[in-house]
Amino acid sequence: MKKVKYSKRQIELIQDSKYLLQKNDLLLTIERELIHLGKEYQENYSHLLEISPPAKLSKGENLKGLPYRVMDFPRIFSQEDVFAIRTIVWWGKQISVTLHLKGKYLKLFKPQLNSSLASLISKDYLFSVDGDEWEHDVKALNYTSVQELNMKHEHFEFLKIATFKPISAVNDLSSFHKKSVKEILSFIGYDSN
Repeated sequence: MKKVKYSKRQIELIQDSKYLLQKNDLLLTIERELIHLGKEYQENYSHLLEISPPAKLSKGENLKGLPYRVMDFPRIFSQEDVFAIRTIVWWGKQISVTLHLKGKYLKLFKPQLNSSLASLISKDYLFSVDGDEWEHDVKALNYTSVQELNMKHEHFEFLKIATFKPISAVNDLSSFHKKSVKEILSFIGYDSN
């Protein structure tokens, strides 16, 4: 193996623990906020607990090389059927709230979504119906605007409806989450308690 030579800047970074400690503290703060939002969300939409396990926080350090925190509720995941609303805080990228439907849930909610399309045109939502269904970067090629989506005539195996803010809007996480969840549940006619 060739001898590795670290740059002066790399050595400065590895010696400086402040940055990593600040990052860890920030991620812990985000986790706490997502946990609080999950509890509040379950209280406000308790009828979802009849079909879904409680809200779950997931975390990682390598979503395309960057740390992330995820809160899922509802969270019904199987090979054939998915009904989930996923909130992601993704370091350096975005804050997003995404409805993910597949199988029997897509079939169940598709008629209501068809009638909601007109109201979605004036909102900042993106759609994904092809490509990698687990792609969360809203700037990826498989996300499109509602004007480019034809739900009535296309066959697709999954549907994702996502809204997002830049990560710089992290101070708006709570209000953004609440507004987005309420709108998303209204799009599928599932917003009443």
